[in-house]
Amino acid sequence: MMRWVLAVGCCLCVAQTSAKPPKRQKAPSFSIGTPGRGHLVNGRRMRFKSRYHKLYPPTIKRGFYYGTTEAVGLMRRVARRVARKHPGSILQVANLSRKGGGNIPQSVTHNSGRDVDLLFYATTEDGKYAHETDFVSYDSAGRAGDWRFDVARNWALVRAVLTDRKVQVQWMLVARPLKRMLLKYARKTKQPKWLIARASDVLRQPSRSSRHADHFHLRVYCALHERLKGCLDTQPTHGWINDFEHEVAAHAKTLAADFEHADAARAVTAIQDVAAMRATSAVPALVRALADKRPKVRGAALDALVTLRAVDSAVEPLVQAARKAASPAWRTRVVRAMHKVAMRAPKSDAAESARQVFHAVLDADSGVEPVARTLAARGCGKLLDAGAVPLLGPCLSHVDEDVQAAAAAALERITAHRFDTGKAGAAAFGQWWAQNKGSERIPWVMSAFEAGNGIRLTPKTWRKAVRKLVSLVRKGGRISANARALIAHFTGYRAHRRNPRAMHRAYRRWLRRGGARKTPAAQLFATR
Repeated sequence: MMRWVLAVGCCLCVAQTSAKPPKRQKAPSFSIGTPGRGHLVNGRRMRFKSRYHKLYPPTIKRGFYYGTTEAVGLMRRVARRVARKHPGSILQVANLSRKGGGNIPQSVTHNSGRDVDLLFYATTEDGKYAHETDFVSYDSAGRAGDWRFDVARNWALVRAVLTDRKVQVQWMLVARPLKRMLLKYARKTKQPKWLIARASDVLRQPSRSSRHADHFHLRVYCALHERLKGCLDTQPTHGWINDFEHEVAAHAKTLAADFEHADAARAVTAIQDVAAMRATSAVPALVRALADKRPKVRGAALDALVTLRAVDSAVEPLVQAARKAASPAWRTRVVRAMHKVAMRAPKSDAAESARQVFHAVLDADSGVEPVARTLAARGCGKLLDAGAVPLLGPCLSHVDEDVQAAAAAALERITAHRFDTGKAGAAAFGQWWAQNKGSERIPWVMSAFEAGNGIRLTPKTWRKAVRKLVSLVRKGGRISANARALIAHFTGYRAHRRNPRAMHRAYRRWLRRGGARKTPAAQLFATR
């Protein structure tokens, strides 16, 4: 009996010592933010090589081989499916993302682990499969030197991507002629109509970047667990895609219950999570949180409303805070947030809310911090707010020099007239305002350009005047902004470029094409 007990005990000991330890679970990966402005958390490393794929050597050297679990898994699956359809095929995978995401020098995207560059499958001139290719541009006939665009394998890749059950794909950027070749092949081989329709939507040549005649650029949508952590998809959302908006709204409702939690840190975290998800369904709860007595909580609510572009939903409490805030710091924070709104989107509905806040600050007789007045003046200038002119004039003689300078700059931007700071400038403004308060912004700007730049704005001299205005565009600053305002007012044309030189070139091209000759300015001058 004792021997039997010992034998059983020894077996149990062996079984326990030989048992494998539990497999360690990897932390989930998260794509946070947008593909162009985001980062990657717990990114997965793409294997350098397998039976069905291999990484492009420069990608290995640069270290751009990290992506989300979904993106990396998709590459493995589609490479395997293409190889099963066409034995011997090897998918060449190029840039994904850095380990933690962020900018890479070769692209404006690839920031958050959801973008992948894929080299095309190709054949040689005699139709043999090319096991290794490079970033070479294919022409409209699918030729690139000795290589030929392998329509069959590349369509197999497109099909595998679009029929994957685990990942939703937004784009496969590719040059338009190659897209036509792929869709023609799909119709010829009698692929399902729904699949061809989806491929037609997903395959796209970008309008403001490379034609992508040398590779596919694939982008996947946010997964649900990522969306709830702050992953953001850019437009469009294809009709067959689940955008998880119902799940986001439900999660935001749960988080909103914590906005009033006794632990301020927990309330702030909940508010920040709602903002990160861009959950607009939580806006009413955020507006209520503006009345919270805890500065950190109401500050987080204000920041969230700015992020969600929803400050127009909170006009009344924000204007009230600007007029008589509970503390100077809170009023300054409100004005600073509205200034951010004005700088980011001067023509939005939110900008109208900012305008009302700025007016409330500038209209207050006393007790307003100089920094708040300065920001309000700058904001009115950015918004080209003609209604703020009578409020900006008295600020020219304010005791704070920053307020004076901001008011003078805003007045010049709005009216194109320069006023000195101090009591003399305020007196000069008073005289000017007494003569011009019944007018509007464009006549103010016109009179300033006639007096200061010798530009005669009449029906007979308009063509010559517009050439002078175009020459002023290159100077930049307020004079450029007002010159463009006059051109836009009389002709309807406005160039949108990043810098004065680029704008100047655009206006010169417009002139050469006869833009000034097509203007209806004579009719407008008749009602001046």
